[in-house]
Amino acid sequence: MGKNKSYCCCRKFNKKIQYAVTDKHPNNGANYLRIKQVDYDGHTTYYGKVFIDFSYDAKSIISPNPFLDKLNINNLTPDENTSIQVYNITLDLIKEISPTGKESLFIDLSHLESGVYYVKIINNDSQDISSHKLIKF
Repeated sequence: MGKNKSYCCCRKFNKKIQYAVTDKHPNNGANYLRIKQVDYDGHTTYYGKVFIDFSYDAKSIISPNPFLDKLNINNLTPDENTSIQVYNITLDLIKEISPTGKESLFIDLSHLESGVYYVKIINNDSQDISSHKLIKF
């Protein structure tokens, strides 16, 4: 269930125990979760399997593609921890921008040579929200 675990012990077995676990880094898309109970005697029991869909709805739009000098990025999440990274074909980081509070912006890439570039829009946990392959004339 991720890196976060919660343990509870109770010697009074007739008492209902409630607990919660938060997965702060769920995988994008389908996730299956279950509970593993380990008794004091070492006996292990697995309970249920729950399907949870963590599909990201954030669909940033980058245009035009191919581009000449500037890129327009729309539908950004105005999160202070979102960043935009531009990589060249050999995956060298060319430019990084923090679009704090903006839902759209222009990026000037006129200084770059013609070729293939990749733009990644990532959240504060470094999980890809979207990745785009672009061509510069």
